Amino acid sequence: SDLMLHRASDWMVSTRMCSKRTIGAETSNDENLKGYFTADGVTLFYRTGNEYEEIFPAWDWRRLPGTTCAHSDSLPAMPRRLAGTTDFVGGLSHDAIGMCALDYDRENVFAKKSWFYLDDTVVCLGSGIQADGDFPVSTSVNQCLLRGETLEGSGWFWHDSIGYLIPGKQKVACTKDRQTGKWSDLTAAKIDPSIDRVEADVYSISIDHGKNPTNASYHYTVYPGISPE
Repeated sequence: SDLMLHRASDWMVSTRMCSKRTIGAETSNDENLKGYFTADGVTLFYRTGNEYEEIFPAWDWRRLPGTTCAHSDSLPAMPRRLAGTTDFVGGLSHDAIGMCALDYDRENVFAKKSWFYLDDTVVCLGSGIQADGDFPVSTSVNQCLLRGETLEGSGWFWHDSIGYLIPGKQKVACTKDRQTGKWSDLTAAKIDPSIDRVEADVYSISIDHGKNPTNASYHYTVYPGISPE
């Protein structure tokens, strides 16, 4: 896949994409059954390495961090191999800064997505968002395990040593809910029933674009390793 990694002194971020040149996701032995969107801009932020530990059965797989997606009630069936659909995908870096871009076209949702990795921030931009369908479209900023205190104000949010600046009149949804799921939903392998069901307290933050958006956009900045002050 097309993968961008950015490492700072005490945090890191990864963004996973795919183009017509690369296989972004695959399933084998009936595993990764919900992985349809895992290479469509998934952006994970790490401070400790435990931010997403065993969250996967409880994840909302249409709200993976960094993705722009329509929220229907079901996921597309995973093919053996899932390639990208566009050519303009990739990134570049110079010393301690970098950027990447994804021309997105999946399930009648279209977007121009880009990420800029700086010394202490990650700037995320999206434009030209449009979709046809019966379901609302949103961009997920993050969906991670809920850890400790959360704070928010006018256009900003803070949780687990990460700050999110989402300015302007963007429609933001921030939830702190118990989410449930099963490992057996992700694989056809035999799972011990005593450990199959997973419950997790999840912090989820996203930007709502509504139904059938036309030329919608988003912009937000993530500050890993920052205090509430």
